Amino acid sequence: MLGNLDVKICRTTTSQLSAQDLDETYIIQRPVGQGKYGQVFRAQNKLNKQIVALKKIKQEKEANGFPRTAMREIHLLSSIKHQNIVSFQEVVVQSKNTYLVLEYMDTDLHNLLQRRIVFSLDQVRYLMYQILEALSYLHSRNVYHRDLKPNNILYNVKGQVKICDFGMANEYSKKRPQTKRILVPQYRAPEIYLGGQYDCSVDVWSAGILFLELIVKPSPFVLAKSESQCFSKIIDLCGTPTEDVSSLPLYHELINEPKERTLRKYLHAQQNAMPQLIDLIDKMLTLNPAKRITAKEALKHQYFQTRIFVMMPVIEQDAQPPKDPPIQKKVKQEQQKPLLQGIKINKCM
Repeated sequence: MLGNLDVKICRTTTSQLSAQDLDETYIIQRPVGQGKYGQVFRAQNKLNKQIVALKKIKQEKEANGFPRTAMREIHLLSSIKHQNIVSFQEVVVQSKNTYLVLEYMDTDLHNLLQRRIVFSLDQVRYLMYQILEALSYLHSRNVYHRDLKPNNILYNVKGQVKICDFGMANEYSKKRPQTKRILVPQYRAPEIYLGGQYDCSVDVWSAGILFLELIVKPSPFVLAKSESQCFSKIIDLCGTPTEDVSSLPLYHELINEPKERTLRKYLHAQQNAMPQLIDLIDKMLTLNPAKRITAKEALKHQYFQTRIFVMMPVIEQDAQPPKDPPIQKKVKQEQQKPLLQGIKINKCM
C-alpha cells in the first residue's frame, strides 16, 4: 500500500488505491518546477503550517498501471534518510492524481547557475562535500541515482544542498537489466555511451561534471548539445580509453583515433585552480569506472581537509509567485543584493 509509507512495490492501477482529499490537508500555493516525471508545487500543511513540496505524478494510461518510476521513487525515498537527500513524508492519492509530499527547498543549482550566481572556490568545496556525502550514503546502500544534474540538487537559504528526483534511481544489481537512456547527455558517463554495463560510479562521473561546471564558466561539457558533441568533448579532454574496451558495442562507432588526455592541463589553465581540486576532478572523471574514485574515497581526499568558514550566497524566499522578468533584468537584480550567509563547516573544510 502507498498511503501510509507501508510501501509494497507491485504493479497497480490508481483505481485500486484508496482516494484521499488533498484539499483537507494542503493548500497549494504555486507551481515551482516541472520535471520529466511530474510537476512540483509549493504547498502548506493546514494542520502544522509546514511548507512542503507536492510532486504531482504523471499518470500512465490506466491499463499500464501506476508509473514504475514513481513506485521506485516512493520505495527508495521511504527507506533512506540523510541530511543531503530530500526527505519524503507521504503519498496523497486522489481519484485522478497522485502526489508525493516532500521536504521543501528554496531553489536548485540549475536555477542559481541560470541566474549567474557565482560560487567561490570555498563555497564550491562546501557544496561538493555535501553532494558526495549523499552519494556515499546511497552507494553504501547499493543505490545509484542515475540522474545527477543541477536541476536535481536542491538548495536552501542556509546553503544546504539535497539530492532529489529518484525516478531514475534503482538498487544496483549485476543481474538486473540496465537501461542506457539515463542522464542528460552532458552528465552521462563514457561507459554508458559505449554501451557497457555500469555501476554506482556513473554518479561520481556526473558529480565530476557538475564540479567542473561550478568552477569553469562556461563548462566545456555543458556547452555541448547533442550526444555526439558530448562524447566528443569527453574524448577531447579525457582522452581515449587505454584499457581493452574495443569489445564494447559502440566503441568503433564512437572512437576513430586515439587522443591524449588533456584534462589536467585544461584545469591548470583555469584561474585559481588549486592542485588538490585538479587532482580530485581528474580522479572523478577517470574513464575507466573500475579505477574512478568512489564517493567515499573522494570525501577523504586532501581537497576536503582544510577547515574554513564559508559565506554562502543568500537567496530570497519569495512568498509571492515571480513575475518572470527578462533574464538580463533578473541577473541585474541579483547583482544588486550581494548579501551573504555564514556557514561553518565542522566535519571537513
